[in-house]
Amino acid sequence: MDIQKALNLNSYEWWRNHRRVVTFGGFLILFGCWVNPVIQESRNKNLCVRTYSELYTVPEVLEKFNAKQLEEFGLDTNDFAKALAYQTCTSQKAIGK
Repeated sequence: MDIQKALNLNSYEWWRNHRRVVTFGGFLILFGCWVNPVIQESRNKNLCVRTYSELYTVPEVLEKFNAKQLEEFGLDTNDFAKALAYQTCTSQKAIGK
């Protein structure tokens, strides 16, 4: 009995039958490694925006930005807080200090 046939160790035949799948999988793994830092950066920015938006919805902070005037213009304080938080996290400096 031939061991190579019994264990299906003919690597050339296996590669010939599966080369498209293996090549596509390799490219997919390389693409995932290339995109991973971008995804991690967006997760960090989302966490930063959530944290700062909670901070900017505190009434003492909203008084600093004249929240009553915002309500006169029809702006929601939560949307304003999210916009300020996004601006803060993008520019890497705190606003209102």
